[in-house]
Amino acid sequence: MILNLFKSGLKNLIRNKLFFVINLLGLSLGISVSLVIYIMVQFDYSHDRFHPEIDRIYRIVSESDGDGSMAKTAAIQGPFYNAMMAEVKGIEEASPLIRVNFKVNIIEGSTEVKTFNNQYDMVIVEPAYFNIFKYRWLLGDIATLTNPYCVVLTEDRAKKYFKGLDLSQIIGKAITYNDSLKVKVVGIVQSLPSNSELIFQDFISYATFSQTNLKGHINLDTWSSLNSDHQLLVKLWLSTNTHQVEKDLLGLRHKHLTIENDKTHYILQKFADIHFDTTYGNYKRRVADRPTTNALIIVALFFIILGCSNFIILSTAEASMRTKEIGIRKVLGSSARLLATQYLIEVFYLVGFALLLSIISVPFFIQLFRNFIPAEIRLSSLFQSHVFLFAIFLSVFVTLLGGLYPALLMSRFHPIAAIKGGMLKGSASFILIRKGLVLVQLITALLFILSFLVVFKQLKYLSHKDLGFRKNAIIYFSAPLKLHIGKSSFILANVFKEKLNSIPGIELVSLGGEPPSASSSSTSEIDYPNGNSNIKINSQVKSGDSLFFKLYQIPLVIGRMPRYHLDSSFGEVVINETLAQQLGVDDYSKLIGTSFGPGTKAKIVGICKDFNMRSLHAPIMPMYLSSNPRRCNLYHIGLEENGSKSQDLKILTQIKSYYQELFPGSEFRYTFLDEELSMFYLSEQHISKLINWCMVLAIFVCCIGLYGLMMHTLRTRQKEIGIRKVIGASVENIVLLFFYEFVRIFLVALVIASPFVYLYGQKWLNSYAYRTEISLWLFPTGGMILLLIVMAIFRFTIVQAAKANPIKALRMNDV
Repeated sequence: MILNLFKSGLKNLIRNKLFFVINLLGLSLGISVSLVIYIMVQFDYSHDRFHPEIDRIYRIVSESDGDGSMAKTAAIQGPFYNAMMAEVKGIEEASPLIRVNFKVNIIEGSTEVKTFNNQYDMVIVEPAYFNIFKYRWLLGDIATLTNPYCVVLTEDRAKKYFKGLDLSQIIGKAITYNDSLKVKVVGIVQSLPSNSELIFQDFISYATFSQTNLKGHINLDTWSSLNSDHQLLVKLWLSTNTHQVEKDLLGLRHKHLTIENDKTHYILQKFADIHFDTTYGNYKRRVADRPTTNALIIVALFFIILGCSNFIILSTAEASMRTKEIGIRKVLGSSARLLATQYLIEVFYLVGFALLLSIISVPFFIQLFRNFIPAEIRLSSLFQSHVFLFAIFLSVFVTLLGGLYPALLMSRFHPIAAIKGGMLKGSASFILIRKGLVLVQLITALLFILSFLVVFKQLKYLSHKDLGFRKNAIIYFSAPLKLHIGKSSFILANVFKEKLNSIPGIELVSLGGEPPSASSSSTSEIDYPNGNSNIKINSQVKSGDSLFFKLYQIPLVIGRMPRYHLDSSFGEVVINETLAQQLGVDDYSKLIGTSFGPGTKAKIVGICKDFNMRSLHAPIMPMYLSSNPRRCNLYHIGLEENGSKSQDLKILTQIKSYYQELFPGSEFRYTFLDEELSMFYLSEQHISKLINWCMVLAIFVCCIGLYGLMMHTLRTRQKEIGIRKVIGASVENIVLLFFYEFVRIFLVALVIASPFVYLYGQKWLNSYAYRTEISLWLFPTGGMILLLIVMAIFRFTIVQAAKANPIKALRMNDV
C-alpha cells in the first residue's frame, strides 16, 4: 500500500512537466540560499566557542569622552600590564597581545638565507597567553616562553619556514626578524580551527622586549601614548565581579596618569564578541556584523517562505487540472486522508529533488557571494554533520509548510462535480490565502529592491564625499630605513627620495607615517596649559615631513609646516581645527608658538583644515602632525593625476629598480591610496552585492509565483473571459481588467514594505558620522522597477488567454 503510494506519487509529480520544473526551480532556489546562509551564520556564531571557559576571557578596551567626541580604542599603554598584575585583584591569567609585522630571515645550511616579507600574523605574548587559550602543544611547553629571544610557532608556520624538516628538528632553529632580532624556536603548537579570531602563527616572548633594550620599540615605559596594535587580554576568576575590575582598572589609570576631569573608563569586552566587533576591531581582516548576520537569517526565512508560497500557488493552480482524477478516486473509495497523504508524498519527492539540485548548486552560490562569504567557507563546508542535520530539518519543514494546505484543499474536492470536469471556484478563504501569498512575495521583492537603492545611494555618497585631502594618483610604500639608528639612515632615506624625484611623471615625494586616512591609528595624550590648569586631550598622531600636507593638498589655516631634519624629533607640530577648538582658543593665531606642556614641549607652528582620518563611520578626531623623522618610514608619492596606466607602470618599474638598488633583498610592495580607502567600505560593497543578488533571485521567484497565479486565475475565469470577448471586449480591455486587480495588491505591498525599509535604513545610516538621506523618490522608483517586470509577465500570460477561442470557454462546466 505504502509502496504503491510512493510509486503513484512519483508518477503524478512528473506528469505535468511544466509545473514540476517551475516548482523545482522555486524550491531549490530557496533551499540553496538557506543552506549557504546557514553555513555562513553557523561559522560566524561558532567563532572561538571551542575554547574552554570562553565566557571568562576578556579584552580590555576603553572609551574617552572628549568634549562630545567619543574616542573608543582597544589600545593599552605599555606599562599598563605590569601595573595591573601588581595592583588589580580577580585576574586569574593575563597577557599582552602586541601585533607586529616583521620580515623573516631563515638561514639554511651555512650561507643560504630564505626570506619571508612582512608576515602580519605575529604577536608578542606572555606565557600566560597559552593558559588563557588552550592550544595543543606538539613540542615544548609553556615554560619555554618565559625567556627572552624565544618564539613559539604553529605547526603550519613551522613547516612553512623549515620546509622538509621534522618538527623535532625545528626546535632550536634560529629565526631573524627585521634583520636584527635573532630568536630561537622553543615550541610548536597545533594551529587553531578557521572559526577563530586567533590567526597568529608566530608567538614571540614578551620577555624579548620587556627585559632587553628593545622595550623602546613598543613603548613599554610610556603611559602617555597608545598604539592600536598593543592590547591586553585577561581571564578572570569564576567569582570575580567584572564591574569591580573595571573600577580597579580606572583607579590604576588615575594613579599613574594625573588628568583633570578625566572622562575615560575601561570596559571588559567578552572575547567571544570580538568577531562581531565593528567598534574596537578584531584580528581578522573581515569583521562580522551581527545585525547583518541576523538579517541574513531573516533573508533565509524569506526565501524559504517565498519558495513555499510559490509552491502553494502553483500547486493550487495544478489542483484545478486534477479535479476529475481526484473525483474518480473518491468515488472508488479513496479517503480524504489517503489523498492528502499521497499528495504529501509527491511534495516530499519534489523537495528531495529540490534539495539534491540545491546541493549541486551550492558551489555556484558560494562563488556568487564569494566577496561576502568568509574565505574559510568552501565546498568542503557543505559536508559537515550539522549541515546534514539542517538539510533534513529543512526538507521536513518545507514539505509540511508547502504541502499541507494544497493536500487538504485537493482532498476536499466534491467528487461528483470533479467527475463532471468542473472547476473549483474557490471559497472566500481560499481566495484570501492565495492573495495573501502573492502579497508576501511582492513585499519580499520590494524589501530587497528598496534596500538595494538605499545602500547604493549611501555607497555613491561615500565614494564622492570630499575627505579633506587628495586621494587620487598617490601611492605609498615602506622601506627598511632603520631611522632610529641615526644619521646614516637619515641620509640614505633622503638619497632615495632624491632618486624618486628624478623620475619623470612623479610630481612630489614626501616621507611620512601612515597616510592621512588609515585603518590603523596611533594616539597620544597632550597636556596643554590653560591658565591655572591644564587641558588633557587624547589626540590622533600623524607624522610627515614639510611636504606631507602639500602632497595631500591639505590646506593650512594659519602658520607653517614643521621643519624636517634629523634633530627635529618632537619639536614642532601642526594641529587640526578640531584640536584647536578643543583647546578652547577662538583666535587661532594665539596658539601659534605655544607648547603642549612640560612633558613633550612640542611647539605649535601651524593649524590645518580638518580631514577624515578614518572611515566616514567615525567623526573627525583631534589630531597633530609632527615631523619626527624616526616615525617617517613610508614614502608617499604623488603621480600625475591625468597619467595613463602605461605611464604609471613605467614609473613603478623605475621606483622598484631604485628600491632594489638601495635596499637589496627587500621586497618592494606599494599601495594605491584610493584602493586602500575603498577597503574601508568593503563591507558595504559586499552588502550591496548580496542585496543585489537576493533582489534578482526574489524577483525571479516572485515572477514564478505570479505566473502560477495567473494560470490558476485564467483557468477559473475562462468562461468570464469568453463572455467578455463575445460582447466585444478587446484583448487590451481584458489585460487591464486583470492588471487592475493586481495593482491593488501591489500598492498594499508597497505601503507595507516602505516603512520597514525606511526605519531599518535610517538605523543603518545612523552608524555613519557622514551619511546620505533616504529620499522619498526611492520608494516609487523601487515600486516602478518591480511593476514593470510584473507587467511583462501579465501581458504575456493574459494575452495568450484573451486570444483563445471564446466558444471553448463557454462550453466549460463551472462548479
